[in-house]
Amino acid sequence: MDRAEVGFDDLFVRRSSQDHKVQARDYLATGRFPVVDQGQKAIAGYSDREDLLFRVPPGGAVVFGDHTRLTKYVDFDFLVGADGTQLLLARPPHDVRFLAYLLELNRVPDGGYSRHFKYLQTMRFQVPSAEEQVRIATVIRDLDDQVRCLERLVIKQRRVREAVAQDLLSGKRRVADHDTDWSVRALSTLGSFLKGRGIRRDDVRDEGVPCIRYGELYTLYRDYVSEPLSRVDDAVAKTAFPLRKGDLLFTGSGETAAEIGTCVAYVGDGPAVAGGDLVLLRPRPSHDPVFLACLMNTPPLRARRARLAQGDAVVHISAAALGSIEVAMPDGAEQAAIAAVIADLDAETRALEARLEKVRRVRLGVLQELVGTRRRPRVGAA
Repeated sequence: MDRAEVGFDDLFVRRSSQDHKVQARDYLATGRFPVVDQGQKAIAGYSDREDLLFRVPPGGAVVFGDHTRLTKYVDFDFLVGADGTQLLLARPPHDVRFLAYLLELNRVPDGGYSRHFKYLQTMRFQVPSAEEQVRIATVIRDLDDQVRCLERLVIKQRRVREAVAQDLLSGKRRVADHDTDWSVRALSTLGSFLKGRGIRRDDVRDEGVPCIRYGELYTLYRDYVSEPLSRVDDAVAKTAFPLRKGDLLFTGSGETAAEIGTCVAYVGDGPAVAGGDLVLLRPRPSHDPVFLACLMNTPPLRARRARLAQGDAVVHISAAALGSIEVAMPDGAEQAAIAAVIADLDAETRALEARLEKVRRVRLGVLQELVGTRRRPRVGAA
């Protein structure tokens, strides 16, 4: 594929955004017209100010973030949000969508929270003919459509999971062939409370005994985990708390009352250990750990934990406080049936997420292969 080396001004026409700007404080949650700024979101907010509307020409426009270096292709009329949002059009005969992909792949080196547009203007690109630009942009656009479709499916599946789980965990919906009355129990009556120990952040390794640290309950896991991602060597593992399959782990400390006591069940078959700042509940075999963990993470139970939390800068919750929480729950058979339904929904969600990630990787590969160019930015240029 023959390519010509050209500069920024050979490809783009810069349009002033001054007559189309709306301040961030004036963004609306809903409105007649979308607001596009240099942030991560495709649409940052809305406005009813038709007098500030930027009328996008046929073919679309490119938005470049002077601070963020993010690039967006926009094919609808919009208002420009916040300072640092640059408006770019394609200089004929170039294809504006292709140019958006070109800037996405060839980002200006990060100069911190400074203005990057001046560096973008010094860059040179190798680009194919206008006809080839259109063909390439069409291929990548089709992949973009697949990504967006899968993103919508993932969001829908997550919402379905939440709705079904909430109904099952509250007793609003019953599992087939289960109709016995639910009983109210304090957590302290379900098993024994224990305490994690050991494992500093710098103890974590790439290999060794699987371990779970309290911060990971906030960031890595949701409701239950069978294969912990972190590892520690044998010497550290001997000082930590040995987990059993079915143990429930609660965060004993955190930054806010709203998140304190986040719960994750360990359901792995292999050995694993738990670090400090974790409160553990080892339920009796008659109780399902996945059911219990999912139940403890429902909004009503999160609110109860928050009311029992203590502290300001660092929030704590004790085993005694957790043990005092009362929950309505079915017998063990229905617990297991509910857990199975939730696990099936989670498996469907993971399958969709895996498909989405695969298409994203394919898109990136195609972008690099078809759009890839060598840039020569003069980052130090004024």
